[in-house]
Amino acid sequence: MICRLEAPLKRGDGIVFDAGDPTKKEEGGRVYDLRSDRVKLEGEVPEGDLVEIVPGRNDIDLGRVHEGDRIWKTSDPALDRRLRSTFETEKPYRTFPLAVSVFGQEGSPMRTIWTDTRLGTTVAVESEMPLERAEKRPLGEEVLNEQLGRLGGTLFYLDKLEVALKGDVIVPMRELNRMRREAAEQLELLREQPPKYSKRHVDVYADSGSTVSNVEMAAPVEITVLCRTLEQVKAAAETDVSMIYADFEFIKQFPDAIAVCRAAGKRIALATPRIHMPGENGYHRNILNLKPDAVLVRNTGALYYYLRERAEKPDAVHPLLIGDFSLNVANHKTVNVFREAGCDWITPSYDLNIQQMVDMLRRADTSRLEVVIHQHMPMFHTEHCVYCTFMSEGTNYTNCGRPCEKQRASLQDRIGMSHPVRVDEGCRNTVYNAIEQSGAEYLDTFLELGVRSYRVEFLEENADKVREVLSLYQAALNGRIRGSEVWRKLKATNQLGVTRGQLVK
Repeated sequence: MICRLEAPLKRGDGIVFDAGDPTKKEEGGRVYDLRSDRVKLEGEVPEGDLVEIVPGRNDIDLGRVHEGDRIWKTSDPALDRRLRSTFETEKPYRTFPLAVSVFGQEGSPMRTIWTDTRLGTTVAVESEMPLERAEKRPLGEEVLNEQLGRLGGTLFYLDKLEVALKGDVIVPMRELNRMRREAAEQLELLREQPPKYSKRHVDVYADSGSTVSNVEMAAPVEITVLCRTLEQVKAAAETDVSMIYADFEFIKQFPDAIAVCRAAGKRIALATPRIHMPGENGYHRNILNLKPDAVLVRNTGALYYYLRERAEKPDAVHPLLIGDFSLNVANHKTVNVFREAGCDWITPSYDLNIQQMVDMLRRADTSRLEVVIHQHMPMFHTEHCVYCTFMSEGTNYTNCGRPCEKQRASLQDRIGMSHPVRVDEGCRNTVYNAIEQSGAEYLDTFLELGVRSYRVEFLEENADKVREVLSLYQAALNGRIRGSEVWRKLKATNQLGVTRGQLVK
């Protein structure tokens, strides 16, 4: 077989012929000989040479080999031997430094202390015979360094030696060898033992407050509302809510919402997308250009952008930064982290059940926490666009025709529930739970813990539903009705966050 080498080849290497069909058995074997113009080639033949490959006898059925088949090199015995020599050996792959101290005087045993400086473990080994006066070659740093440093074949090497012998003394070399071997064996045994951990008591609540201040209790109770349609914004602007969040699919819808809120004397916050990808800072820049009163920040990338704007333009008027649930604030420490970073308000994570929420509120500064008390839970977020896939012939936003601007989609589950799907500027989809859920049952508890801001989120509700829901929550906060009546009248799921917890029935 004649071929031009694309890689070095030599006798004994394994080869296989690629027929191009994975279902067929491949022909292969060992290279018995290499020839060029009928002359045997010795050693490894470099790539680029035109050679005749002679396979081992009966290794290959030449009738199944065709002109043009590629030949792959499958093994290299010399390389295998070289690699095996790196791990099939009794020598340790890695050695560790030792620090040795030597003490003693004439008439007493020589004492050595061996320290594994990486682990900090220490062993002490004494000579079995006393030190004697040296008449010719007393023990010194040079002799001890040579004898105690013969640690070949062990896991260690001598890194530091401290000699504190008094007078010119000596001990037999065989005794030094015995002490060295004994110390190495003891240190190796200590390395084989599992590390010992000592439990440290850490007061994780040392930096938390345990009571609600009078200032927090005296602050007025406010309801904010998150709207996803202009109709909802107009209805909410007619109520007593303190601020309206506009969470629209497209930024071009924001100016109309701002105009409605400005006319009604309401503060307005604009929501960022849930995901911040590279190159998407233009979205945040457009939000700032619209001059909202606040921004609902949903990821740390957006938070970084707005904090940088504050730092670079300290004299400008900047919107409030409200951290949303997706920042995953789940305990008092993360509350402190995001407050110190620059968030003016913070929304606790949806991963908290009611007991976990209460535990956090007892420890955190609740004066700047906003609890989402009513919502359609966002179940998952995806870059797969349902609208583009099922409502158009296109493949992306450049050719899909933007059906999401005219139609509404939902995903139906196995029991027939239809879960709404909403899009954002980046063509990403969020799927929401079909049934809204309410935490109204826990309003009294939250009020006692100092929470003064409560958010109600809408999805596809009409104006009448917006007014009904907000009036029920306002009545509950004013004490005119019980919180449990709210979710019963709304036929909402009675839970807070993703789950009520496995112990709640």
